[in-house]
Amino acid sequence: MIMGRLALVALLGLAACDSAFIDPAYRSTAGADAAGAYARLLPLAEDGHAEAQFTLASMLLAGRGPAADPAAAALWLRRAADQGDVDAQFALARLYRDGIGVVRDQVESEKWLARGQGKI
Repeated sequence: MIMGRLALVALLGLAACDSAFIDPAYRSTAGADAAGAYARLLPLAEDGHAEAQFTLASMLLAGRGPAADPAAAALWLRRAADQGDVDAQFALARLYRDGIGVVRDQVESEKWLARGQGKI
């Protein structure tokens, strides 16, 4: 999971977080089989696995696997953030701040930033 988190970190300029999620589908997201990795991660994300949701979002933001789709990435980040995934909360705050895949909204950005910091 660290590689995917670092990919989103590089893309969005966020702080990295450790993760225990190690899965063959995830490890292949950085390689030539990104489309296959996306296909393997999608059922996990649909079943509510927050780290898979975060990883799909990072893939959609970077255009790894499917074409870049910031709006879909924001939806996956929202699902993970709603489950308490701190990295997703910070990433979602950034998307709202910059208007990437969502309408720019400073209030919403600050809300997700505060959640990520454990303030609300």
